[in-house]
Amino acid sequence: MNRLRRAIEPLSRLGAGAVVLLLCACLGGRPPEPARYFRPEPPAEPVSALDGPPPAGTPRATLRLHRVTAAAHLDSRMVWRSSDVEFGFYESRRWAEHPAHYVEQLISRELFEERGLRRATAGVVPTLEVELLAFEEVLMPAHEARVVVHVLLLDQRRLARLERTFIAEQPIADDDPVSVSRAIGRALNQLVVSVADEVQAALAGSET
Repeated sequence: MNRLRRAIEPLSRLGAGAVVLLLCACLGGRPPEPARYFRPEPPAEPVSALDGPPPAGTPRATLRLHRVTAAAHLDSRMVWRSSDVEFGFYESRRWAEHPAHYVEQLISRELFEERGLRRATAGVVPTLEVELLAFEEVLMPAHEARVVVHVLLLDQRRLARLERTFIAEQPIADDDPVSVSRAIGRALNQLVVSVADEVQAALAGSET
Protein backbone atom coordinates (compact mmCIF):
# COMPACT_ATOMS: atom_id res chain seq x y z
CA MET A 1 0.00 0.00 0.00
CA ASN A 2 2.88 2.39 0.78
CA ARG A 3 4.39 1.69 -2.63
CA LEU A 4 1.07 2.41 -4.29
CA ARG A 5 0.73 5.70 -2.37
CA ARG A 6 4.24 6.78 -3.36
CA ALA A 7 3.45 5.97 -7.00
CA ILE A 8 0.25 8.02 -6.97
CA GLU A 9 1.60 11.13 -5.24
CA PRO A 10 3.68 12.41 -8.23
CA LEU A 11 0.59 12.13 -10.45
CA SER A 12 -1.72 14.04 -8.13
CA ARG A 13 -0.98 17.22 -10.02
CA LEU A 14 -2.42 15.68 -13.17
CA GLY A 15 -5.88 15.43 -11.62
CA ALA A 16 -8.19 12.74 -10.30
CA GLY A 17 -8.56 11.04 -13.69
CA ALA A 18 -4.91 9.99 -13.80
CA VAL A 19 -5.12 8.64 -10.26
CA VAL A 20 -8.20 6.57 -11.12
CA LEU A 21 -6.51 5.10 -14.17
CA LEU A 22 -3.41 4.21 -12.17
CA LEU A 23 -5.46 2.61 -9.41
CA CYS A 24 -7.34 0.50 -11.93
CA ALA A 25 -4.08 -0.60 -13.56
CA CYS A 26 -2.46 -1.45 -10.22
CA LEU A 27 -5.48 -3.35 -8.98
CA GLY A 28 -6.01 -5.20 -12.25
CA GLY A 29 -9.38 -3.57 -13.04
CA ARG A 30 -10.73 -1.35 -15.80
CA PRO A 31 -12.28 2.11 -15.45
CA PRO A 32 -16.05 2.17 -15.94
CA GLU A 33 -17.19 2.78 -19.49
CA PRO A 34 -18.58 6.31 -19.86
CA ALA A 35 -22.31 6.60 -20.45
CA ARG A 36 -23.49 7.07 -24.04
CA TYR A 37 -26.86 8.67 -24.75
CA PHE A 38 -29.19 7.82 -27.63
CA ARG A 39 -32.51 8.87 -29.16
CA PRO A 40 -34.85 6.70 -31.23
CA GLU A 41 -34.88 7.30 -34.97
CA PRO A 42 -37.19 10.25 -35.73
CA PRO A 43 -40.51 9.52 -37.44
CA ALA A 44 -40.74 9.30 -41.20
CA GLU A 45 -43.45 10.90 -43.29
CA PRO A 46 -47.01 9.73 -42.47
CA VAL A 47 -47.85 6.39 -44.06
CA SER A 48 -51.46 5.81 -43.01
CA ALA A 49 -54.38 6.51 -45.31
CA LEU A 50 -56.08 8.24 -42.39
CA ASP A 51 -53.21 10.70 -41.91
CA GLY A 52 -53.71 14.42 -42.30
CA PRO A 53 -56.14 16.90 -40.80
CA PRO A 54 -59.79 16.68 -41.92
CA PRO A 55 -60.99 18.92 -44.76
CA ALA A 56 -62.20 22.40 -43.86
CA GLY A 57 -65.65 22.34 -42.31
CA THR A 58 -65.37 18.72 -41.14
CA PRO A 59 -66.10 18.31 -37.40
CA ARG A 60 -62.98 17.32 -35.53
CA ALA A 61 -63.04 14.78 -32.73
CA THR A 62 -61.94 15.98 -29.30
CA LEU A 63 -59.57 13.90 -27.20
CA ARG A 64 -57.76 14.18 -23.92
CA LEU A 65 -54.39 12.39 -23.77
CA HIS A 66 -53.28 11.40 -20.30
CA ARG A 67 -49.59 11.40 -19.49
CA VAL A 68 -48.08 8.15 -20.76
CA THR A 69 -46.98 5.83 -17.96
CA ALA A 70 -44.38 3.06 -18.14
CA ALA A 71 -43.56 -0.26 -16.53
CA ALA A 72 -41.40 0.12 -13.43
CA HIS A 73 -38.23 -1.25 -15.06
CA LEU A 74 -38.25 1.23 -17.93
CA ASP A 75 -35.97 4.12 -17.02
CA SER A 76 -33.14 5.84 -18.90
CA ARG A 77 -31.09 2.63 -19.22
CA MET A 78 -31.44 0.70 -22.48
CA VAL A 79 -32.97 -2.74 -21.95
CA TRP A 80 -31.96 -6.05 -23.49
CA ARG A 81 -34.09 -9.21 -23.38
CA SER A 82 -32.93 -12.79 -23.92
CA SER A 83 -36.20 -14.64 -23.22
CA ASP A 84 -39.74 -14.17 -21.97
CA VAL A 85 -38.47 -14.29 -18.38
CA GLU A 86 -35.00 -12.67 -18.51
CA PHE A 87 -33.99 -9.11 -19.25
CA GLY A 88 -31.22 -6.76 -18.18
CA PHE A 89 -29.79 -3.29 -18.62
CA TYR A 90 -26.86 -1.68 -20.43
CA GLU A 91 -25.38 0.57 -17.76
CA SER A 92 -23.39 2.63 -20.28
CA ARG A 93 -26.15 2.88 -22.91
CA ARG A 94 -28.88 5.33 -21.95
CA TRP A 95 -31.78 7.14 -23.52
CA ALA A 96 -31.52 10.91 -23.57
CA GLU A 97 -35.15 11.06 -22.31
CA HIS A 98 -37.35 8.60 -20.47
CA PRO A 99 -38.85 6.15 -23.03
CA ALA A 100 -42.39 7.14 -21.99
CA HIS A 101 -41.55 10.68 -23.10
CA TYR A 102 -40.82 9.51 -26.65
CA VAL A 103 -44.09 7.55 -26.77
CA GLU A 104 -46.17 10.48 -25.51
CA GLN A 105 -44.42 12.94 -27.82
CA LEU A 106 -45.02 10.88 -30.95
CA ILE A 107 -48.62 9.90 -30.12
CA SER A 108 -49.43 13.54 -29.41
CA ARG A 109 -47.80 14.64 -32.66
CA GLU A 110 -49.62 11.99 -34.68
CA LEU A 111 -53.08 12.62 -33.22
CA PHE A 112 -53.16 16.39 -32.82
CA GLU A 113 -50.72 17.72 -35.42
CA GLU A 114 -50.86 15.17 -38.24
CA ARG A 115 -54.50 14.13 -37.92
CA GLY A 116 -56.02 17.32 -36.61
CA LEU A 117 -57.84 16.06 -33.51
CA ARG A 118 -58.70 18.75 -30.98
CA ARG A 119 -56.75 18.46 -27.75
CA ALA A 120 -58.69 18.77 -24.49
CA THR A 121 -57.03 19.17 -21.10
CA ALA A 122 -60.20 18.92 -18.98
CA GLY A 123 -63.92 18.37 -19.24
CA VAL A 124 -66.13 15.41 -20.08
CA VAL A 125 -64.48 14.21 -23.28
CA PRO A 126 -63.02 10.93 -24.57
CA THR A 127 -59.76 10.13 -22.79
CA LEU A 128 -56.81 8.11 -23.99
CA GLU A 129 -54.61 6.27 -21.48
CA VAL A 130 -51.36 4.67 -22.63
CA GLU A 131 -48.94 2.47 -20.69
CA LEU A 132 -45.54 1.56 -22.13
CA LEU A 133 -44.77 -2.10 -21.41
CA ALA A 134 -41.64 -2.76 -23.49
CA PHE A 135 -38.97 -0.61 -25.15
CA GLU A 136 -36.15 -3.05 -25.68
CA GLU A 137 -33.58 -4.90 -27.72
CA VAL A 138 -34.50 -8.58 -28.11
CA LEU A 139 -31.39 -10.74 -28.44
CA MET A 140 -32.96 -14.11 -29.34
CA PRO A 141 -34.33 -16.04 -31.12
CA ALA A 142 -34.21 -13.08 -33.54
CA HIS A 143 -32.24 -9.87 -33.01
CA GLU A 144 -34.92 -7.20 -33.15
CA ALA A 145 -36.32 -4.07 -31.53
CA ARG A 146 -39.60 -4.40 -29.66
CA VAL A 147 -42.03 -1.76 -28.41
CA VAL A 148 -45.27 -2.67 -26.61
CA VAL A 149 -48.01 -0.41 -25.27
CA HIS A 150 -51.40 -0.98 -23.67
CA VAL A 151 -54.06 1.49 -24.82
CA LEU A 152 -57.39 2.30 -23.18
CA LEU A 153 -59.81 4.77 -24.80
CA LEU A 154 -62.69 5.85 -22.58
CA ASP A 155 -65.71 7.78 -23.84
CA GLN A 156 -67.57 10.58 -22.06
CA ARG A 157 -69.41 8.02 -19.91
CA ARG A 158 -66.10 6.38 -18.91
CA LEU A 159 -66.95 3.32 -20.97
CA ALA A 160 -64.17 1.62 -22.91
CA ARG A 161 -64.35 2.30 -26.64
CA LEU A 162 -60.98 0.65 -27.30
CA GLU A 163 -58.72 -1.52 -25.16
CA ARG A 164 -55.83 -3.28 -26.82
CA THR A 165 -52.15 -4.13 -26.49
CA PHE A 166 -50.10 -3.01 -29.50
CA ILE A 167 -46.79 -4.65 -30.41
CA ALA A 168 -44.29 -3.48 -33.02
CA GLU A 169 -41.01 -5.19 -33.94
CA GLN A 170 -38.21 -4.23 -36.30
CA PRO A 171 -35.02 -6.15 -37.22
CA ILE A 172 -31.67 -4.91 -35.89
CA ALA A 173 -28.83 -5.06 -38.43
CA ASP A 174 -25.90 -5.47 -36.02
CA ASP A 175 -24.73 -4.98 -32.43
CA ASP A 176 -23.94 -1.29 -32.81
CA PRO A 177 -26.06 0.62 -30.24
CA VAL A 178 -26.77 3.21 -32.93
CA SER A 179 -28.42 0.48 -35.00
CA VAL A 180 -30.35 -0.64 -31.93
CA SER A 181 -31.68 2.84 -31.18
CA ARG A 182 -32.66 3.39 -34.82
CA ALA A 183 -34.52 0.08 -34.94
CA ILE A 184 -36.38 0.87 -31.72
CA GLY A 185 -37.31 4.23 -33.24
CA ARG A 186 -38.71 2.52 -36.35
CA ALA A 187 -40.71 0.13 -34.18
CA LEU A 188 -42.06 3.05 -32.16
CA ASN A 189 -43.07 4.94 -35.30
CA GLN A 190 -44.84 1.88 -36.67
CA LEU A 191 -46.66 1.34 -33.38
CA VAL A 192 -47.76 4.99 -33.07
CA VAL A 193 -49.39 4.92 -36.52
CA SER A 194 -51.28 1.73 -35.60
CA VAL A 195 -52.47 3.24 -32.31
CA ALA A 196 -53.59 6.45 -34.01
CA ASP A 197 -55.49 4.52 -36.70
CA GLU A 198 -57.42 2.54 -34.09
CA VAL A 199 -58.09 5.54 -31.85
CA GLN A 200 -59.29 7.67 -34.74
CA ALA A 201 -61.58 4.90 -35.99
CA ALA A 202 -62.99 4.35 -32.48
CA LEU A 203 -63.69 8.06 -32.05
CA ALA A 204 -65.42 8.22 -35.41
CA GLY A 205 -67.54 5.19 -34.50
CA SER A 206 -68.60 6.72 -31.20
CA GLU A 207 -69.99 9.79 -33.00
CA THR A 208 -72.29 7.81 -35.31
